[in-house]
Amino acid sequence: MGESKSDKKRLFFLIIIIILSSFFNENIFAEVFSKNRPIAVMIGNSPKEWKVQRGIGEADIIYEIDVEYPFTRLMALYFEDNNITIGPVRSSRYYFSRISIEWSAFFVHCGGQILKNDNVFDLDEMTHHHPFWRDEKIGGWINLFTDINKLKKRNKAE
Repeated sequence: MGESKSDKKRLFFLIIIIILSSFFNENIFAEVFSKNRPIAVMIGNSPKEWKVQRGIGEADIIYEIDVEYPFTRLMALYFEDNNITIGPVRSSRYYFSRISIEWSAFFVHCGGQILKNDNVFDLDEMTHHHPFWRDEKIGGWINLFTDINKLKKRNKAE
């Protein structure tokens, strides 16, 4: 698979930042990366949830991992600032939070297991209600949604 023009551009700027960091003996890379931290969102993937899933097609990377047989859960990673509605937001498993650490991503979920680690940038709906809402037209446990703009605003405030 060939690289897209934006991938090449991103790689070019990353190399320039690393080179500049070595000249100025400053960690420019860390500063730039922290301002552009990706967002990892847990999304339900059961047959009932397929009908209400949002934001899957706009994700840059999607992990699909077994949770409880026969179900899987998705963790969608978003790198761009776009107005994307995402959901249904679901609970975490500790192994998803490990993956989010590898990307230094903000880890977005609604409860569940999480790796006890200071490197998890945790945004749990159970404690941070603002960037989430429930769609009253969808019943049950599959009606929690968020969007990139609300998450980015929340993360900049922290």
